[in-house]
Order: sequence, then structure tokens, then C-alpha cells
Amino acid sequence: MDPQASSDAPHGRVHRLALIGEALAILGIAVVVVYECYLWTDSTAMLKYLLRGVSKLAAVPTGDLVVAAWFADLVPVALFLFAMGNVVLLFRRLRSARVFHPDVPLLLTRIGRLACASAVAGIVARTIVALALTSGNPPGQRQLVISISSGDITSVITGLLLLVFAYVMQEALRIDEENRSFL
Repeated sequence: MDPQASSDAPHGRVHRLALIGEALAILGIAVVVVYECYLWTDSTAMLKYLLRGVSKLAAVPTGDLVVAAWFADLVPVALFLFAMGNVVLLFRRLRSARVFHPDVPLLLTRIGRLACASAVAGIVARTIVALALTSGNPPGQRQLVISISSGDITSVITGLLLLVFAYVMQEALRIDEENRSFL
């Protein structure tokens, strides 16, 4: 058996998976950008989207309140887009000939922190959206919505896992460099 062929097989799998991951991240960026542009151009769709977490409105919010709520909702969207941009970079590094690329721990750390920040930002944004959209309701009918979804918890756990993997990769890079210095 050719030793070169057996060592190329794992890299081939990493290359294919990284290519798929990169494509999905780029697709995710495109879908989110197109959808947010659609919401910006269709105020009815924007209001319907923003009202998904609000149970009762006594009065339809004014344009300024809807735009303010949408801007609050854009914070987690911006974090998602920044994270996906870093995911694209990570997958590109993983597709390179060196799996132990020095940028990998940095990118994993950044993506992990963004995943955790996105979860927190989502919770805060949903609260701000509900407050803004129900501010026109009479006293006693305004809503304070604080919701933590399974997606928020999953984002935090995923972020923490990525941070742990980043530390493991830093140690692997250190050991790899140490081994290279012996040769």
C-alpha cells in the first residue's frame, strides 16, 4: 500500500467537508443579506417578522418604532454575518495543505465568542423589539419579553465547544512546532 495515498485520504475528506462548509456559510450569508434587504423594502413584511415574539398589540406601531426595532434586531444578524465570514475563512484554511494552520485557533476563538455573543444579543434584541413595538399600547398592556430559546442555549454551548477546540488546536500547534524543531 502506498503510504502517500493513505495520508492523503484524511486530507481529502477534510478538503471536501471544508468545501461544503464554506459553500453553506456563503449561502447563509447570501440568504440573510437578501432577506434583510427584502424586509427593508417591505414594511408590512418587516412588521410581521418583528411581531413574531409579541403577543398583543393595542395599536400598530409607527414607522420610527418599527425601524428602531428592526435596527435592534440587526445586532444579532450582524454578529451572525461576521461569524459566517470567519467560518468561510476557517474552512478555507482547513482546505489548505496544512491542517495545523496558525490562523485556525484564532478563527475558532473568534467564532466561539461570536456564537456566545450572538445568543446574548438575540435575547436582548427580542426584549428591545417587544418594548419598542408595544410602547404605543396603553399602560398595563406594554410587554417586557425575555425569552431564552433552545437556539440561544445551543449557540452558547457551540461557542464554548469552539473555544475549547481553539485551545486544543493552540496546544497541537505548539507540539507540532516543537516536533519540527527536533527534525
